[in-house]
Amino acid sequence: MKVHETFEIWRGEKYVDNEFKQFLEKIFSVGIWKEYEKNFPNEVQKIMYDFTCLDEDVQIRCPGNLVIVAQKQKQIETFFDSVEGASWDDGSIRISREKLRSFYDFSLQIITETLREILNQNLNIGFSVLVGGLAESQILRQHITDQFGRQYKVLCPLRPQEAILKGAVELGRNPEMVEPQRKRPAWFRCWS
Repeated sequence: MKVHETFEIWRGEKYVDNEFKQFLEKIFSVGIWKEYEKNFPNEVQKIMYDFTCLDEDVQIRCPGNLVIVAQKQKQIETFFDSVEGASWDDGSIRISREKLRSFYDFSLQIITETLREILNQNLNIGFSVLVGGLAESQILRQHITDQFGRQYKVLCPLRPQEAILKGAVELGRNPEMVEPQRKRPAWFRCWS
């Protein structure tokens, strides 16, 4: 099975989020993080959203409830003593640029391999459009531009996650604007 055929099942954004959650579990311990996740799911969602919106700034405000749950065991600053790539900074979790980048490594590798497979088929492709939640990341946009920007124009809409929703709405309104599935190349499905 080729990489791009498995891409429909695998989602880059979910993998990056999972890496980040595992890193938080490593900082606070699995028990503390699970208790926090169970009792404050809305705050966990906010942390994840703040994380996915990060570009240059890698500082995330730590919710008070997480501090309270963690400090039942020890002072919040001490959780960061043995963790490489993160530190406590007056109410915020500071993550080094290198550590942040490491959350994306696997996703970037898979996306790069998938794009190379598609582009090596000598199709008449002049540009690549980045859409979806992962395209919100400056790390992804820069990586794709570095890898493919010399050969192809790389585009990204202002709100790349909304582009998928808007495309789905337009397709629902006018299904004839896209040729039937059986006529489209198989690789097109991985970007749908």
